[in-house]
Amino acid sequence: MMLPAKSARKAVRLGCSNTLTSLSNIYTFLMSAWITNTPSSKELRRAGSPVWANAFRDNLFKVAIQLRDLKEMAGWARWEGNVRGHWPYEEYNRLTDIQQEMISVFAHVRRLLLPTVRLLMIRKSSPARSQSSTTSGDRVSSDTPKS
Repeated sequence: MMLPAKSARKAVRLGCSNTLTSLSNIYTFLMSAWITNTPSSKELRRAGSPVWANAFRDNLFKVAIQLRDLKEMAGWARWEGNVRGHWPYEEYNRLTDIQQEMISVFAHVRRLLLPTVRLLMIRKSSPARSQSSTTSGDRVSSDTPKS
C-alpha cells in the first residue's frame, strides 16, 4: 500500500484554518469600511456601489468557493485510512456550515452599508416620522387590558 504525499485530513485542517483567517480579514475589512465610510450627499445620489463594496464582494466570493471545495474535500477525507484513529468528520462539516452562515451574514451587512440603503434606513427611522406615527393615535395606553 502506498501512502499519499499529503493527507486529505491535513489538507482539510489547513483549509479550515485558512478560511477562518480569510473570514476574520473580511470581518475586519467590513467593520473598518463601516467605521470610516460616511457617505456624502453626492455619493448618496450616485447610483452604483462604492469601491470598497466591490473588493469586499470579490473577497467574499473567493472564500465561498474555498469553503465549497473544503466541504467536498472533507467528504473525501472521511474515507481515508484510519492511521491515527477516528477522524471527526461531523465537526469539520459543522465548522464549514458555520463558516458558510458567516459568509451570508457578512453579505447582508455589506448590503446594509451601501450608501443608498443607509439613506433609506435613515429616512425610515427619522424622528419626524416616528413622532407623527405616535401622535396619530396608534399608541396603545399602558392601562388597557390585554386580551
